[in-house]
Amino acid sequence: MVVLLVLFMLFTGLALTIVGWAASQINKQGDQQFNAQIQDSPYKDDLDPAKVKETKDRIANESKKKFVSTFFADDDESFTEALLSVPIVVLIVFKIALRFVPFFIALMGFDQIAAEIGNRSIRYLVVRSRRSSIVLGKYLAQTTILALLMAVSVLAMVIVARVVDADLTVAKMALTFGKFWVAAVVLSVAYLALTSLCSSLFRQAPVSLVFNIIALFVVWFIALIGEAYRFPGQEAAALSMSSLSPESAMAYVRYASVWHYAGELLHPAFSKYGVAALAHVGFGLVFIALSYVVLRARDV
Repeated sequence: MVVLLVLFMLFTGLALTIVGWAASQINKQGDQQFNAQIQDSPYKDDLDPAKVKETKDRIANESKKKFVSTFFADDDESFTEALLSVPIVVLIVFKIALRFVPFFIALMGFDQIAAEIGNRSIRYLVVRSRRSSIVLGKYLAQTTILALLMAVSVLAMVIVARVVDADLTVAKMALTFGKFWVAAVVLSVAYLALTSLCSSLFRQAPVSLVFNIIALFVVWFIALIGEAYRFPGQEAAALSMSSLSPESAMAYVRYASVWHYAGELLHPAFSKYGVAALAHVGFGLVFIALSYVVLRARDV
C-alpha cells in the first residue's frame, strides 16, 4: 500500500513538474513575442503602458478561453467561464490524474476480497461478521485512504499553480482545492466499488486485477462510443469539436458508462453537477450491491 501511495505521488509530482515547466515556458515565450512586436512598432513611444498591458492580458485570456472551451468544457459557455478562474496547470494535471486514478484504485484494491477468499482466511471473518459488513468495511477503509491521498495530491497541484501564477490568491487556492478534491473523491466512489466487485468475483487476486483493468477499458470504450456522436437534432456551435460529430442514436450509449459523467463534476450549474455526482454514487451502490450478492453466494 505504501509503495502504491509513493508511486501515485511520484506520478503527480512528475506531471506537475512537466506541465508547470511547459506552462511557464509558454508564458515566457508569449511575453517575449508580444514585447518584440511592441519594440518593432513605429508607435512604441506613443503607446500607453496601461493599454499595452490590458491588450496583452486580453490576448492571453482569449487564448486560454479557447483552449479550456475545446479540451475541458466541451464548448459549454458557462462551464468555460467557471474554469477560466482555475490555473491551467491544475486543469491539465487534474485531467491526466483522472485517467490514472481508476488504474491506481485497481492496483490498490484488487486483492481486498480475492486474497481473503484465495487463502480462505475469510472463513474466520464470516463467522464473526456479516458478509455485507465485510464488503462495506473494506470499501470504506479504502475510500478513507484514497480521500487522504487525493487531498495531498490536489494540494500539491494548487501549490505548484501558485508558484507558476503569482496572481493566484489564497482564497482562490482554497476554493480550487475544495472543488477539485471533492470531484476526485466523488469520482473515486464508483471505481472503488467496481474494484470491490471484481475482487469478489475471483479467488486469485491477479485474475481479479486483470479483469478489473479490462472492465475499466470497457467503461471508457462505452463512453467513447457514445460521445463520438451528437444526439439526433442536437445543434452544435460552428467550428467547435461537437460540430465534427455525426448525429446518431448511438449518442445515448454514453449514459451507460460512469466515465461519461466525470467531466461535469466541476460544472458550476448544480443541476449538472448533481446529476454527475448522483450518477457516480448510483453506479457505486450498484457495484457494491453486486459485490455483496456475489460474496453471499460464494462458498467460502
